Amino acid sequence: MVSPCQQKFTVLLTHRQDLAADLLVLHLRDRGAPLVRVNLEEYPAGAVISWIPNGQAHLRLSAASIDLSAAKSFWFRRSPPPGVSCGTSPDVARFANAEATGLLAGCWETSSGFWMNRPSHIQYAENKLVQLHLARSLGLTIPDTLVSNDPNDMRHFANQYGAVVAKAISTASVALDHERRLLFSRLIPDMHEFDDATLSAAPCILQAAVPKKADLRITVAGNRVFGTLLVSAPTSPPGIVDWRALPSAEIGYSIHTVPAEIVGLCRRMMQILGLAFGAFDFALTTSDEYVFFEVNPSGQWGWLEHFTGQPITEAIVDALLGDA
Repeated sequence: MVSPCQQKFTVLLTHRQDLAADLLVLHLRDRGAPLVRVNLEEYPAGAVISWIPNGQAHLRLSAASIDLSAAKSFWFRRSPPPGVSCGTSPDVARFANAEATGLLAGCWETSSGFWMNRPSHIQYAENKLVQLHLARSLGLTIPDTLVSNDPNDMRHFANQYGAVVAKAISTASVALDHERRLLFSRLIPDMHEFDDATLSAAPCILQAAVPKKADLRITVAGNRVFGTLLVSAPTSPPGIVDWRALPSAEIGYSIHTVPAEIVGLCRRMMQILGLAFGAFDFALTTSDEYVFFEVNPSGQWGWLEHFTGQPITEAIVDALLGDA
């Protein structure tokens, strides 16, 4: 952590294992920009925060006392649960966790300065139903979609398309057998292989499979836009529709110039959602149509820099410092 002294500074709200935050620290230091990195799992056990209704908030870490209301900008990607360790019952720990989470949420919501992105905006923008509704209303092409846990509706929808793609609504991973596993989008050739109890247990997103020649990641960081095509290798296993399920060696990366119309619609979507950073996932179809899948307000970008050389971190730092 660099002491901000009396200068305006950037606050990185993150956790110890966040490699994206590590990238930003390096670039901010290269610019000589004052910064404060707050690993949120250290609160409240290793840090204290005081807030008053005029919006002033003071953070005390082991190394410094910081007036958060003096920050120039904030960067937030994901927040771990507060590190509550009260040494009492689980019920008390849950209460303390909820209280700590409430203070943090209110502190961020009432703070001034530039945000990339404000946590409440992230929470709203991450809802995939909100995304699909907004994308369609703006004129973006989206796959035919059903979100349901009604077995009859789900089978009827699948029968119209033969095979459909199933996606999780709200989470990218699940704990199974004490192990955290990623949930990738999955091609379902026959919905009839699942019984009613399985289909009704939890809702999911079903979409018509899109005939694509490539996936497209559009990263919008401040005023900069970066397009990257991701093409699966011919040797990739058939039936995998989610590039995240493939090893990096099975994916080809190339810079792609995104049409101005699509850029404009992405920017409009971000404006409505209140985002300054967004990682959009599209399909580029075999007929060269751009089909919107989703936008991740907390998406990774480091691996794209590695494979394409696009200066995404630089664009993020520009926005945080007001240089964009």
